[in-house]
Amino acid sequence: MSRRWLGRAAVRLYPDDIRGDRGEELLGTLLDAGERSRASFIGQLWSLIVAGLLARSRHAWTGPMRRIASDTLRWCALISVTLGPAGMIAGRMHWGAGVGAIPLNADTICPAVILALFVGGRDRAAGLTGVGFLFYLSIAYPLAPTYDGIHDLVILVGFVLMTHAPRRRRDGLRALVLIPLLAQAFVSWNDLASGSQIGSIVPALTAATLVTITPSLTLGTALASSVMAFPYLTDGAAVPTGLELLSCAPVAFVFAALSRHTLRLTRQ
Repeated sequence: MSRRWLGRAAVRLYPDDIRGDRGEELLGTLLDAGERSRASFIGQLWSLIVAGLLARSRHAWTGPMRRIASDTLRWCALISVTLGPAGMIAGRMHWGAGVGAIPLNADTICPAVILALFVGGRDRAAGLTGVGFLFYLSIAYPLAPTYDGIHDLVILVGFVLMTHAPRRRRDGLRALVLIPLLAQAFVSWNDLASGSQIGSIVPALTAATLVTITPSLTLGTALASSVMAFPYLTDGAAVPTGLELLSCAPVAFVFAALSRHTLRLTRQ
């Protein structure tokens, strides 16, 4: 792994505007430090990473709150339709008959297509596919409590926003959606949801670590968990799980507000 490769990876942490204006300068400074000694290179690389994350955090919070709220609903819609299949696939692969146990139907194919389109920056196509998928679910599972009115409404708003006002710019941060999905897969693989109450909120906890880089993903994942809480709350045996899921969104919003306040203090 070359020093130049490490430097370019660190520079990619910066927002596009800074990377475009000063990317080569930052890389050159790092490589110059590497010529002096390995310790100088490591110290400069660490400084570059910390500065890049701070710059990314400031960039994430400089937009209007309306945009952050809109992005939160988009992330929520995406997480809501992919979290379940991610857990189901992992569970089937581990506890079932392996890959052959994964059903190849609309329940698994549509979420995968929506995920690929979103990560690829094709918001309008992802939104239209999402609306179609919700319509399919309403017909295929008309009495399923998982797809209740509040749950569907929040997801529908997110997909409509993707369709009506797509973000045409492809952003590498979109791939971070894989982090809560992999967390859900880990929970299902190890059967943590049934053995421990905290298993149900692991995806939200994992996404919370990204609050300074992409707050909308953190808030969207937490909101997706909370809207899934209502069917649990109607089942007396599942009330503890429902309350934990319901708490995800309020806790995430408080955490995001504290992170934003802390970031403002670092500017002073």
